[in-house]
Amino acid sequence: MGQKTEIPWTHATFNPWWGCAKVSPACDGCYAERWARRFGVRWGHGQARRYFGEKHWDEPRRWTAKCARQGTTKRVF
Repeated sequence: MGQKTEIPWTHATFNPWWGCAKVSPACDGCYAERWARRFGVRWGHGQARRYFGEKHWDEPRRWTAKCARQGTTKRVF
């Protein structure tokens, strides 16, 4: 998650949890799984998802408030 991203079609990224269950061969190259592994988050079927707290949810709220003050919008993935 971040206020800045290299993804060309969006301005920021936000993810409310870590964890998933692979559902198809398309999941083999999952970027989110690689990212989570860096932080020791277990992934896959039967693993608990890690949910984030209010501080994490405040990030997109701050972006929205800032955009409202500036009269702009932000695309968030």
